[in-house]
Amino acid sequence: TSPGVVGVDVESRIAFETRRKQSVARNARNMDGATLSAILETPGVLDAYVWSNRTSATVNRGTTNFPVLGHSIYIGVYGGSGADVADAIFRTYNPGANMNGDTTYTIYDTENYSAPYPEYVMQWQRAITTRVYFKVSLDSSLNPPSDITQQVRAMVAKVFNGDYDGIEKARIGATINAGKYYAPVISISPDTVGILSLQVSLDGITYHPSVTMGIDQIPTIQDSDITVVLI
Repeated sequence: TSPGVVGVDVESRIAFETRRKQSVARNARNMDGATLSAILETPGVLDAYVWSNRTSATVNRGTTNFPVLGHSIYIGVYGGSGADVADAIFRTYNPGANMNGDTTYTIYDTENYSAPYPEYVMQWQRAITTRVYFKVSLDSSLNPPSDITQQVRAMVAKVFNGDYDGIEKARIGATINAGKYYAPVISISPDTVGILSLQVSLDGITYHPSVTMGIDQIPTIQDSDITVVLI
């Protein structure tokens, strides 16, 4: 199975509360938060990242050093149709700002003008799916459940996708801290699950206590990328 970003047909309580929090700024204008909120409310959008470079020089932003033009807004999006994403941007971004990214869509202002309508080219970056790997080493002397590999994989994926209460999902441009996964994994069976180490990687070779996604990357996970070792 190819790695992908998990979507759900019915919004969970945790997902709803997260989206509600992120949408507080939806009525504001000329704010990164307002644009982010509008995009996150767009049908089909699973995540987004917005940042404005208020300096005159190009800034290499994030772990992938994405070049953000001077006096511009960077918008990274995963999911959603071009028309819907462009409309969300058009309604909330600062009209005087330059834009960045590999995707464009032309919006026509049909509300305030008669034909021929003014046109505006909206621009954004489609986030690239990026695999994230986990390695969990457990103490075999505690006699964990026989299906512990499947349970650990399910729990890691649950936390990763934001379905575990109190821990935000892995997101575009964010740090994935392995430490946040300890308590959820131990909760599978506190008396028999002992973690010797839990680390994360972006290449499946070199593992770290944490990794940070680029502002043009959306983290993905699949069962085969979660290694469970009994020692």
